[in-house]
Amino acid sequence: MNHMDLKKYLISIILGWVCFGLSNFPITIDSAYDLYLLPGLLLPAVVALYYGMRYAIACCTLGLAMFSPFIVVPTNGWGNFVTAVFILLWAAGLGMCRDKIAKGEIPFFALYIFQVLLVLVYFLCNKTLVQFFVSYNPPFWCKNYTFSYLPENLINANATVLAETMTICILLANSVLSLPFVKRFLKIKTNGYEKDNYFVMVITVFLTAFLAAFSSNGMINGMMSISFTVNAYQSNIGNMQFALLKAAVILLLGDFLMHYLEYHNRQEQKSREMAETQQAVFESSDDMIWCVNGQNGEIVTCNSVAKSFFDAQSDVFNERKFFELFSDEDAILWNDYFDETEKSGHYIVEYYDAVSEHYYQVHLHRIGLSAKKYNIAVFAKDITDDILFEEQTRRMNDELEIKVLERTQEMRNAYNEMENMCYIIAHEFKSPIRAISLYNTILNDESGSHFTEEANDASLKISMYCNKALNMIGEILKYSKIKSSRLALARVNMNKLVEDIIEELRMIYNTHDIRINMVKLPNVMGDEILLRCCIYNILLNSVKYSAGVEFTYIHVFFKDTKDEYVFCFKDNGVGFDMEYASDPFQMFNRLHADIQFEGNGIGLATVKNIVEKHGGKIGIDAKVNEGCTVSFTIPK
Repeated sequence: MNHMDLKKYLISIILGWVCFGLSNFPITIDSAYDLYLLPGLLLPAVVALYYGMRYAIACCTLGLAMFSPFIVVPTNGWGNFVTAVFILLWAAGLGMCRDKIAKGEIPFFALYIFQVLLVLVYFLCNKTLVQFFVSYNPPFWCKNYTFSYLPENLINANATVLAETMTICILLANSVLSLPFVKRFLKIKTNGYEKDNYFVMVITVFLTAFLAAFSSNGMINGMMSISFTVNAYQSNIGNMQFALLKAAVILLLGDFLMHYLEYHNRQEQKSREMAETQQAVFESSDDMIWCVNGQNGEIVTCNSVAKSFFDAQSDVFNERKFFELFSDEDAILWNDYFDETEKSGHYIVEYYDAVSEHYYQVHLHRIGLSAKKYNIAVFAKDITDDILFEEQTRRMNDELEIKVLERTQEMRNAYNEMENMCYIIAHEFKSPIRAISLYNTILNDESGSHFTEEANDASLKISMYCNKALNMIGEILKYSKIKSSRLALARVNMNKLVEDIIEELRMIYNTHDIRINMVKLPNVMGDEILLRCCIYNILLNSVKYSAGVEFTYIHVFFKDTKDEYVFCFKDNGVGFDMEYASDPFQMFNRLHADIQFEGNGIGLATVKNIVEKHGGKIGIDAKVNEGCTVSFTIPK
């Protein structure tokens, strides 16, 4: 609980005590029959309407306001308990209505509906509950002078007086709190809507005073009279009740009128502010906006941007018809636009104004005022810059696309030229290297017996390097041939293909113990010769790079996915560190030295080339001394 809430609770409780104290000074209607008005109930009503429900409950309970009837009419004893409970419910209900009205959840007249419903419930419960509680008299705080039975007419009279007292209190509190100077004093937010409340309050007070002064057997006579007989008493009470009822009605009408005028002024102010806001938004728009009469084409209103577009005076401009602002050809277009809008209710079109040479995006909306009367709202946004930007962007994209195609063709030509050059160089180098190898053989045959040990070793190295060069040239020529060749697609039996390659490798590397674990592989559509070359290079690497282990172990398996087969070849070779292998499939890229393992760095590049020609992808995974797994995909 913050400081402000605590302050409100203290004020509410103090006002409750004041109400309880005023119970000793009631307005007497008839002392013989204990009929009194409780003006102190005005204070709980003010707390409820000013602070809200929880403070009204504190005023009635901790402030003791609800126990006022026990002081005013002690002879009713326990019967006052019913009145006390209804005073609490009344104050709490007023506070709840005030809270909901402040939040805008219910209208202001809900307060009067609550009062009527509470009075009806009070009258229904009062007949049975009061008589029930009175039967338990005397109470412990008052052993003498208490009734053990009350006549029904007296119960009704008490209920009527209390109900009218509550009604008058709530109306007075509500009316007083609606006055501007009271709101300023209590620091209630004011916004000028209460300007008519003074006049209504004066008229209400005047009518109430007039009723009190000139009503026959009215309020003053009723308050001052003493009843000596039952008939006189009943007549007096009846007149008093009728006078109180008329006073309550006048106060109710006055209070309702004040709230209605305040509500009307508030709505009028809101409408005025909304109109000003709409006009400000209307004028702040950079778009041209017209409102055109749908029947005769006259301009109802337009913003300053639309006026400046046609360079016309506002008075003359508004008197002209919309179609007269355009040329005859454009007027026909706009007439078609309006026809489409009338049919569909909404129409969007791009319009070009030949005079200003600007493009506009136009939105038209049908605004129905009635079944036969309607307006057309026209919004025209200048999109010239956007159109020019789009054209410039399109032109730049076309130029860029042409340049990309030219550069791509240049790169393709350069690549083809490089491949042709490689092929020519490899082919041309083949003859000199063979000649060198041949002359080395002749020299070795004729004079080999006279060679020294160094010369003999040099001759062997010449022969070895010549063979290696010829082998590399052969691989390059094979790679170039695969690169330029077309696929001869057919159904390929992958099981038989792998088994044939393994048998061939066992014959070539007869000193190796080659073991294979292969699942049943699916048949694929591909070029059998190229696929054989692909798998041969993969298995050859597995055999070569497992030369240092006891035996070569190759696991061949596959994975079946939705659109492709994934073939995997896992070995137990030396492997390599993936961190230092930038691109194992790049041509001439070797992961091990020539001294360790023979090779030329073309095998995996050839494998990648073949897989990609089949529309697949290739991957590799390896760890040092834990082998290598090569996998590639073939579409189904």
